[in-house]
Amino acid sequence: MILLRLSFDDLREQPLFRFERRLNPGFHDHCQAYFDRIGFTPNRLPEPDDHHNLLGLIAEGQGMALLPASLQQVRRQGVVFRPLKPLHGPLTAGIAVVHA
Repeated sequence: MILLRLSFDDLREQPLFRFERRLNPGFHDHCQAYFDRIGFTPNRLPEPDDHHNLLGLIAEGQGMALLPASLQQVRRQGVVFRPLKPLHGPLTAGIAVVHA
């Protein structure tokens, strides 16, 4: 199955759920810097704390969200996952493990 890739231009007029900075300042700032670089200023909606609630709101047509690819494993009627066409490199974040 080939999935239609969306660009940030496709999302410009869409309401977009975004998590609050206090929940993950580093990743929030990383995303915001990327959005600033590409001139992307979506109509922002507050993202609920629970991803099941978020997917429910998306299924109801209340907005879209940029989510980790791992959430594609959660099936929800009315929710469709689409890959993004990056404009200036991919919107990714590295993962590290820290231990004592």
